[in-house]
Amino acid sequence: MVLPDEVAQMWEVVLHHLEQEKDRNVARLIEAFNEKQLGLTDGYQLSEIHVIDLIGSMENPNVTSIAERMHMTRGAISKIATKLKQRGDIESFQLPDNQKNLYFRLTSRGERIRSLHADLHAQAEKRVVDFFSRYASEELQVIHTFLSDVSKHIDEMLVE
Repeated sequence: MVLPDEVAQMWEVVLHHLEQEKDRNVARLIEAFNEKQLGLTDGYQLSEIHVIDLIGSMENPNVTSIAERMHMTRGAISKIATKLKQRGDIESFQLPDNQKNLYFRLTSRGERIRSLHADLHAQAEKRVVDFFSRYASEELQVIHTFLSDVSKHIDEMLVE
């Protein structure tokens, strides 16, 4: 039987590993986007990559709609958009019937970045599927219950 102290120690180890893995994954993602062979020599922030992805998935995105979806300020999105425009990842346009609002669309370079982002997510998803494929469905149900409980517990800790 696992004692409460042992559970607490395991919990600390899991949290430590998750934090380390998050840092490694973010570093790998940023490194992949900054590889010279991809023609992307400027450093990208994760928020910039996510703005590119969002622009590619939305119809007529503007600063306000992007800010709402990303839970960021309009000022922050405006700065990111300016940087992405300078790099040639996005371009702005206006609708013929609305010359007031400015919208964004991806350039071919932005499409390449979005595609790479999707590929990296697909690779990460495959690693997760491969990892969990070693367990039987009954074991997966227990894991699901456990992870749901952990997620709720973390949410409750963040509220406190």
